Amino acid sequence: MSTLFLWLPVQQMPEALPVAWRWRTARQPLGVWQQSLTWEALLKDTASESIRDVVLFFPTSSGQLLRQNLSRAQVRQLGPQGLKYLFEEFSLSNVEQLEIRSIQQVQHKKRVEPLPDTNFNEHVTLLALNQETLSQYTHMLGLTPWRLSALLPDFLLIPLHGTQPTLYIDEQCRLLRIDEALAYPADDLAILLSRLPHLTRLNLLIMPFAGSDSVLAEVQAYLAEHNISVNIISHAVNVPMQTVTHAFNVLPQVKTAGLSPYWRAVAATLILGATLQLIHDAVTMYRYQKIAQATTAQAEQQFRQWYPEERRIVNLKRQVSAHVQTTQTHDLTALSLISRVGPIMQQARLTAQAVRYQTGTLEMEVEANNMAELEQLRQSFGQQGLKAQLGSVNNTAHAKVVGVMRVQT
Repeated sequence: MSTLFLWLPVQQMPEALPVAWRWRTARQPLGVWQQSLTWEALLKDTASESIRDVVLFFPTSSGQLLRQNLSRAQVRQLGPQGLKYLFEEFSLSNVEQLEIRSIQQVQHKKRVEPLPDTNFNEHVTLLALNQETLSQYTHMLGLTPWRLSALLPDFLLIPLHGTQPTLYIDEQCRLLRIDEALAYPADDLAILLSRLPHLTRLNLLIMPFAGSDSVLAEVQAYLAEHNISVNIISHAVNVPMQTVTHAFNVLPQVKTAGLSPYWRAVAATLILGATLQLIHDAVTMYRYQKIAQATTAQAEQQFRQWYPEERRIVNLKRQVSAHVQTTQTHDLTALSLISRVGPIMQQARLTAQAVRYQTGTLEMEVEANNMAELEQLRQSFGQQGLKAQLGSVNNTAHAKVVGVMRVQT
């Protein structure tokens, strides 16, 4: 798929001259433009081309160009609406109906006095196109299978040579391109030159057509009368490097449902709050998981100490319940005995490595730092109305002792 570059004819031409639609694609040689005399002929001539996008160059005279000495900060301060009112003295239509594009430039300004050369003239060039004219162009291309990708003024096709303006003349239009962003229609040279009193040199580019030689001689003579030196050039008329992204592309961009700055700030705050909440929840969940894992590990360790014959833990809750139910089946007094022994063990900060219950006697293997702690534990049981007997005591590899404690009600 290729792009069609379409050059619209100037509608305000003498009826004696033919009005042609000029077009080219990337397949055409550099600077070569095909011509179609009617819209129907244009569609027929381009039918064999594999075209998807169209870049439309409209006559510069259809819009208005204005250059003002404004800095970037001033342009931002005025905004799109404020820039429209700069055309209030020049536009016949309502300025609210103008589509505005701008190009900011910094032009070097030479100074005569012997001071540091640091003076720069910052200005902005504005292009205004009536929205009704813009709608006509877009609706015209809307009847084709093509997609309009850019709408640009046709002076951008005129080549620049050096620092001098270029006066372009062909069978259909006359334009004086001043620089990268500014041009004027040159249908009436007398009026144009009166607006440019400091113009002394220019390049002249005339495309061959019937009677072009006489036009060339006439223009040269007129410019000589006004002391303007002429440099005749023969450059190709070609499309600019940038089209879709060009600052003067007046095609309205498709905008998504945007938010005002206030609501964008609100949305950003909400998103930030939601993100922080998610992070907090994730950290909290991570901590809870760590606590749950530590609790499970401690419970499994205690279970193995109480029931060493259980070599494998599959479901801790179910296995503990089974042991408790078995104990209740043999002697219901075991639960009440354990409930009295537990707080005493906890107060003494001692744990039982193994627990067995038989016929009213709770037998525990208690690990302590020394024999005195075991004896103190036995006395504590007695003080709570329990009968406690300390059995065999053995030393461990960790310089501790393990004693068998038998407790009865």
